[in-house]
Amino acid sequence: MATVHGDYDQKNKPLFTRGAYGKYSNFTTRIGLCMPNQCKEADLEAMSEKYINMSLAANWTNPSVTYRFASRDDTALMS
Repeated sequence: MATVHGDYDQKNKPLFTRGAYGKYSNFTTRIGLCMPNQCKEADLEAMSEKYINMSLAANWTNPSVTYRFASRDDTALMS
């Protein structure tokens, strides 16, 4: 799972017309990925730039990307 974190720049195109306070901060979106079990974060770093560029094009500010591997992270939670 790739998660893009950031804020939304409401100046150009507001998403919310009422009660917008706080809704533009700490945005996230998740992208499901199917990768071989052998993949590590370093293998996916080339994709981070694409996700960041997509976020910037959609008026996000300060985007960053994190990765979560079900095969590794869920197994660690169950142990």
